[in-house]
Amino acid sequence: MLRTFARHVATAEGGESTEDQGKLFSSLAKVHGDLETDPEWPSLCDQWSRDWWKVPFGEVLGVLRAGYEGIEEAKPHLGVFERVTSINELRSALERQEVALEPDPLEVARDNQYRLDKAVRGMRRLYECWIENERAKPTSSPEAPPIRLDDSMYLCDWPEDGLIKRAKQAVDDIGFHKAVAGCDTFEAMRKKLGITRTHPGVKRTRPEPMRDVAGVSEPVNSSDTNYRDIFERLKKLPEP
Repeated sequence: MLRTFARHVATAEGGESTEDQGKLFSSLAKVHGDLETDPEWPSLCDQWSRDWWKVPFGEVLGVLRAGYEGIEEAKPHLGVFERVTSINELRSALERQEVALEPDPLEVARDNQYRLDKAVRGMRRLYECWIENERAKPTSSPEAPPIRLDDSMYLCDWPEDGLIKRAKQAVDDIGFHKAVAGCDTFEAMRKKLGITRTHPGVKRTRPEPMRDVAGVSEPVNSSDTNYRDIFERLKKLPEP
């Protein structure tokens, strides 16, 4: 829930730039993320163990609130922690302040990373097709260079143009970047480069599996046509 609070403040107070919002989110998340590594944390826990059998929820929340108070943008939102004494009360208080508790920012980040990885693979395939079409000498390393990520990945689903912008970093070839300049979708890049989705330059990552069906070696894939042909061949076999 504290991550969702951090996201709420970051998007409300972080300005128009999603990258700036991401930086603010990171600062807020660091407050609770670094709590146990704080050098004063062991002595505080020791003090609590002498004062209570069970540490009140509000005491821990008070320590967190003190950390948030060091971030100017968070101050207008700290009233949400007033008189909160349990996790359920915290949830209700956040909901009253219209803090979106779903989805978890970690889930959003994982989804963005998955989509970015997929976009990078698509960009590399497109680059290989362009090299083949232009008969150009590849200057980009076969290993994709590291892509600079920012903490906006925790805030919301990256739009397609944002994914494309980041995926282009996987190709270190000025010629290719000039060729796809101004394109912010894969479709636009394919159209500009004259490459179709079924372009022969797009290599399969692995061969189709083959099965011996009624004495004929057949590729087995997930297409309806492939399965239909196989079933028709099976129907024509003589009964045993």
